[in-house]
Amino acid sequence: MKTKPGIGRVAAFVAGFGILGAWVPPPASASPPGPSYTIQVVLEPSRHRLEGQVLLTWRNPTTNPVNRLCFHLYLNAFKNEETYLMRALLRHRSRRLPWTPEDAGFIEISHAMTTEGQVLEVQYDEDGTLAWLPLPRSLPPGGELRLQYNFVARLPRILIRTGHAGRFYVLAQWFPKLGVLREDGWHCAPFRPYSEFYADFGDYHVLVQVPNGYIVGATGRKTDERVQGDWQLFRFEAERVHDFVWFAGRDLRTLEHDLEGVPVRIQYPPGHGAAARRYDRALAFAMRWFRRHVGAYPYPGLTLLDPPVAALRAGSMEYPMVIVAGLGLGLPARLRLAEIVLFHQFGHQYWYGVVANDEATYPWIDEGLATYTEIRLMNERYGERAADIPVLRVVGAYPEIFMGRALDLARWEAPRAPAWQFPSFRIYTSVQFIKVGLLYYTLERHQGTQNLDRFLRRYYRRFRFHHVTPREIYRMVRENLGDDSARLFQQAIETSRVFDYGVCRTRCRLERPPRGFFGYADRRRIQREPSGNPTYSCFVGLRRYGDFVHPIRVEAVLTDGSRKAFTWDGRSKWRSWTLSRLASPIRVVRVDPHHEFWLDLNPVNNGWIRSTPPQVRGFKYRWWSWLAELFGFLVTAG
Repeated sequence: MKTKPGIGRVAAFVAGFGILGAWVPPPASASPPGPSYTIQVVLEPSRHRLEGQVLLTWRNPTTNPVNRLCFHLYLNAFKNEETYLMRALLRHRSRRLPWTPEDAGFIEISHAMTTEGQVLEVQYDEDGTLAWLPLPRSLPPGGELRLQYNFVARLPRILIRTGHAGRFYVLAQWFPKLGVLREDGWHCAPFRPYSEFYADFGDYHVLVQVPNGYIVGATGRKTDERVQGDWQLFRFEAERVHDFVWFAGRDLRTLEHDLEGVPVRIQYPPGHGAAARRYDRALAFAMRWFRRHVGAYPYPGLTLLDPPVAALRAGSMEYPMVIVAGLGLGLPARLRLAEIVLFHQFGHQYWYGVVANDEATYPWIDEGLATYTEIRLMNERYGERAADIPVLRVVGAYPEIFMGRALDLARWEAPRAPAWQFPSFRIYTSVQFIKVGLLYYTLERHQGTQNLDRFLRRYYRRFRFHHVTPREIYRMVRENLGDDSARLFQQAIETSRVFDYGVCRTRCRLERPPRGFFGYADRRRIQREPSGNPTYSCFVGLRRYGDFVHPIRVEAVLTDGSRKAFTWDGRSKWRSWTLSRLASPIRVVRVDPHHEFWLDLNPVNNGWIRSTPPQVRGFKYRWWSWLAELFGFLVTAG
């Protein structure tokens, strides 16, 4: 006889499983500084339905009394075509995003009450992705609240990040999650396009019930697994994390072993074995690199999911102790999209997982650092063949794929803008990922790799398990890299100014003393043809094509191999540089000769070469930019 799933059935299981018993709250001394969630949830695949019950323990962290609580209900973003998220998805992806009402999902809080038995009214706000629960009485500063609430959800078909693909499930942002309370009030934004998440670090004790035959992976440690009747029960625990994600599928393979002393599980569907081994090699390199340059992996385990093809829209995402990968199946080894995604998402285990931030308001904080460490990993793993496009025989160092249109799109908005303010995903990624990643790479080239590594280690140690703000990062850059770098950094983040310096004109002429009579009376003399070695006078015209102002190095190489250089402060739009009495004419002029400033929009105009006809000067750089744009599109499309 098959039992019908439900909260009553879960309660019976729990009583025997010894996790929650009769929902006895933990003692006050066991409460962490952040929220503590004790959750039991049932997955009913036949209806793509979740039923759950949550016991939340939370302490008011501010100096002000609290009269109401704010919860995120992210699954309501998929409720209908009028939500912020669905309007954007259907507008930008309508040709490749078939959607019907049967694909919709929702989540509701069905009952909420304090542990003293006081029932709370649920008030939905915005597009349903927020809910407010007024408290029966104010919670004083430092006061503790224990709240029990039930929820029911219908999982959407996977359009982005979460939901189902047939009987395969990725459960991200799947339960009513408390917002963040600060001294200035609740930070609780609705789920808008491109936005990610913001939550306090807390503890999770989660009991998952699924039908027999499902394999389940999740954030945290699996502390127990049992079969009862037609159901399986999995218990997971995670401490000091700001999210909890899990997935379930019937036919998953597992590659499991330790990397750098950390238990790692790679779970994948049949036929993805080669991709799993590829991820395993990349993970091993990433964990060694981060241990050496930043710090040891911060969690007791890591699970990587390579989703089935039907669930690829859930891929390329990071969660504490879980990476949902993608793009590994069937791609040639030389086309390193799988490694790019893996390195970026593993970086997020540090830059978001441990050093956290408000991802909706300041996405550049974690995305920029994850992109920068992705660049470092790609270059140190693959060197000059990091960007290796088969067939086209295009090979180069990895940052070059970010040049061209990516920085051109970054002029639309400043990185300081919140995620929902961007008009398209390509502009969003160009600004928040690529521009800020290249900003850190510029600082590395300018200050040296050792100085950047020291910055990363100090940044990581200072802000572990903390939500960092822009002001704190600006201060860290100034303290560790100096005032000059701090001005560069803040200007790049706070404005959409374009960095573009170039050589607009160069000419040299043979110097010849003027001929004729000079002087008067007995001092009169005649100057005829000059004697001795000839000398040259050269004029170099420099231009600031953009509006980003920063000192930059300019170098001239003469035909005899000697060099002349100076630093232009960049404040004026134009600058002339005249060199006199040179033993030979100029052969090459370079702006930024050591290629420090990767924010430069148009590196084609950075040089002048005497031997290159003006008609073809810079052609190879333009060709590479076109190819890089195609390659970047493939990454974004994935």
